[in-house]
Formats: sequence, structure tokens, C-alpha cells
Amino acid sequence: MTSLNDEPSAVEAGATGSAVPLEAGLEKKEAVVRAEPPAEKLRERQDVGRDAEAFAAGEQAQLTRDKRQRGVALADAPAAGFSADAAAAPPDLRFRALAARAPRSAGEWRSLRDEWQVFAGALGTGSVLGDEACVRAIAAGLELVRVSAEPGDEALFREAARAYLARPEARQKPRVRALVEAAASRR
Repeated sequence: MTSLNDEPSAVEAGATGSAVPLEAGLEKKEAVVRAEPPAEKLRERQDVGRDAEAFAAGEQAQLTRDKRQRGVALADAPAAGFSADAAAAPPDLRFRALAARAPRSAGEWRSLRDEWQVFAGALGTGSVLGDEACVRAIAAGLELVRVSAEPGDEALFREAARAYLARPEARQKPRVRALVEAAASRR
């Protein structure tokens, strides 16, 4: 305890209050008084706290729903890659699943080409991802031509490349031209 002339210490004054001397009869005493916010300020703080908690709970619930939906979509996708069952998966996940595949046979390349075409058609050629999927379908077609002995595969590759190059909105014409040139040099 300090005398009236001394300054109160931080411990005596408290973090939010100040020391105020009080007189009681002949004896002088000092008491620590903390400034309390008005009741309405406390209610506002409690309301803001409840609002923040409700917002956080809502955000957590949305994250849980999103994770569950992604998990269900991924669980529905076959291990071999994309199929119609995986249509519920977000496009970026479907794209990565297709891009991660490493075909080793003509049948696998044919399947991958067809799945890229379906994926590109679902997204539309106006989107960046749809355009990339279309180019990847053409590139898979070229790889199929390299490993396949069937003349129909080369005809499909050339038709897909021609159709892509004829589109005014095609974003990757130089890349597709290079694929066509690579096929021509293969002969």
C-alpha cells in the first residue's frame, strides 16, 4: 500500500484502473478502483462476440460441407481416372486427375483422348480450362497415332486439330500447329 503522496504501482492500480484515495473517518485509506464500461458497452461486446462465434461456426460448417463434397466426388471417381461418375468433381480436380494419367497402350491413349474430349465439351471451348482440355485431347490423339497401327486414329487426330485451328476463339493455335507438324514429321 502506498501513502497519498506516492504514486500507485501498476499492480496496485490495476491494468485498466487508477488508484483513488478515500478517507474513512480519521484514518486515510487507499483503494483501487477500476473503471468499468457501461452496461450497454458490455452488451455490445457480448453481441459482437456472439456474432463472431456464429460467423466462425458458419464458416467451419461450410468448410466441412466443401470437404465432404470433394471427398464424395473423389470417392466416386474410379482409380483408373475420369469417368461419367466423376462428373460431380470440381473441374480443377477432374483436370488434375486426367493430367496425372500415364497411358502405356493404344487403348489407354484412346480412352484418355476420349475423356479429354468429353471434359472439354462439358466445360465449353470458351473457358481457359476447356480450351486446355481440348488441346490435351488433341495431344493425346497424337500420342495415340504414335503407338497405334490403326489409320482411323490418325484421321481423328487430324480432324480434331483442323476443327480446333478453325475456331476463332482458340487460344493455343501455335501449340496445335506444332502437334500437327510433329505428326507430319513422323511419317
